[in-house]
Amino acid sequence: MARMQTELNGHCTVCGRRLARRLEYGGRIYCEQHYNSFVDDVQPLWQTSVFMFGLLVAVVIAIAVAGLLFDLEVTGRPRVVLGVALSILPGLMWLFFLTRLAAARQVEVSPLLPTVFVLSALIAVAVAHPLVYELIDLDAWLARATPVNRLLANILLGGSIHAFLLYAIIRYTVWQTPAFERRVDGIIFSLVAAWGYAATFNTIFVLDYGGVSLVNGSFRLFAQTYAFLVPGLIIGYFLGINRFEDRPFYYLTIGVALSAFLNGFLMYAGVELNNIRVNLATDGFSPWPGLVLTFGTLLATYAAVFGLLRRENTLTRARIERKAS
Repeated sequence: MARMQTELNGHCTVCGRRLARRLEYGGRIYCEQHYNSFVDDVQPLWQTSVFMFGLLVAVVIAIAVAGLLFDLEVTGRPRVVLGVALSILPGLMWLFFLTRLAAARQVEVSPLLPTVFVLSALIAVAVAHPLVYELIDLDAWLARATPVNRLLANILLGGSIHAFLLYAIIRYTVWQTPAFERRVDGIIFSLVAAWGYAATFNTIFVLDYGGVSLVNGSFRLFAQTYAFLVPGLIIGYFLGINRFEDRPFYYLTIGVALSAFLNGFLMYAGVELNNIRVNLATDGFSPWPGLVLTFGTLLATYAAVFGLLRRENTLTRARIERKAS
């Protein structure tokens, strides 16, 4: 990717200050402060995310016990309240715990995170949902399609649109600003965008259907949330790497394409796998297969992104130390 204009003029890639002493890494120019800090990690990000994943598992178990063992069900207006709460609260809790833990550990995170959360929610309701479900009318098309065509449509239409919008929210707002000062900030911003995006789509789903059932409906909301968090992790990783060093022009394209594939596949599998064959003559429904697959994919993606980013930062730090010696 071509160098940013500020770099060509001798300014720091991160803060934009004109440099008397230029420090270079990966084809990008830095001031001394950001040359030494763009590889810093934010441990509260990983700790908060693990905590939220564990909390979601606990909520799923509690819902399963209440609905399957005790045959409880929510009716009337509480169905809508339950659905909206399960749609919005996980993302808000993740954002709250991240900022509180970062403050307690004296780790700086951008004050723009709530703004990105709201912006992504607005993009979802004003652009993504009308485009996918009104202009393209994906649901009506999927209802008439074969399983193979449903998979392709979820990837090529739904997944591509969702992945590009999640990418664009970060790429064209905070990516070239001083708020984006570390590689890990790509994952932080992309995850908060994914939480806001998922909250909107889930809320619209709840309102359209007049609420959700305790088990089947709630599990579908969780599966859809996981399907948006996976591309958030991947896009954040690719944006974080490319922000601080020159990569081939197709580098970000690969990240968006991979995110589109996984989002479309998980949106498809999160619904399709729940239709099971009970016997030779009868089909049934179970909310578990799609939920387990989407959550397993989320955990695998989280582990891969964490490991790859840690490896990149360790290698970069070693190269910087060798250049200094």
